[in-house]
Amino acid sequence: MKRVFISMLILLACLLNQCFAQADRTMQVILVNNLFGCSTKEDFSKIELYADQGDHKAVQMAIKRGVAFGTVTFFKKGEIVYRVYKGPTIVRVRRQGDTQEYWTRGASVSDY
Repeated sequence: MKRVFISMLILLACLLNQCFAQADRTMQVILVNNLFGCSTKEDFSKIELYADQGDHKAVQMAIKRGVAFGTVTFFKKGEIVYRVYKGPTIVRVRRQGDTQEYWTRGASVSDY
């Protein structure tokens, strides 16, 4: 019985070690000030499209509406976030201690 208990503790320690090692690789830092993030990929893509089209009024309106409804947030330069998903150009991150996730530009977020 004692051996089983010790084996379980060793297994648990190994699993926890793997979890913390994974968490360290997902810790990121925001590289630019006032980086916006959207709670849905679709909203983020729309705002990026408006910006690519040069329609700054549409960008401002979409961001203001998103802030009012709580679907858009701004990150500060140096803020620590955790990467939840990494794509070719965008990432989904969450703030430390928060469960709300936001899509934002991958080039503006770097390994910590």
